[in-house]
Amino acid sequence: AAGYRLALSPSKAVSRTQGATDVDVACAMFEVAGAFSPSPCADVLALVAGDADFLPALRAVLQRPELRRAYVIAGAGAVSRRYRDAIAAEGRAALLPLDALLGQMAPGVLDLRAGRRPRRSDGVADVEGVMDALEKAATAATAN
Repeated sequence: AAGYRLALSPSKAVSRTQGATDVDVACAMFEVAGAFSPSPCADVLALVAGDADFLPALRAVLQRPELRRAYVIAGAGAVSRRYRDAIAAEGRAALLPLDALLGQMAPGVLDLRAGRRPRRSDGVADVEGVMDALEKAATAATAN
């Protein structure tokens, strides 16, 4: 049966260190690829992280023939040119831009990351503008 398994890594606030979070993510990648069992958990891996530190783990899991494809999903500004080129060089890996996926798969998602957040003339986040944007997004989502 088709399906998916979501493996989340604890935030840095919980783990207290970035290294522990990276190890958790790499172990989840190896688990999905079947490194700890006779067969992989999936035939496609989606890594939502633009950190080039995961390149060795990505290359390692792609050595498993059962893993057909791996997708690295990240914001356009979060992926270095070197990492982008390395992903492109892997035959069964592809970089998917997070912004494009959000627009296609979840049109009701409101992107309020720093550069897109409504701001007042003094540069402070405009709470009323944010609330207006949320209300418009909710109205549009319920209209569909």
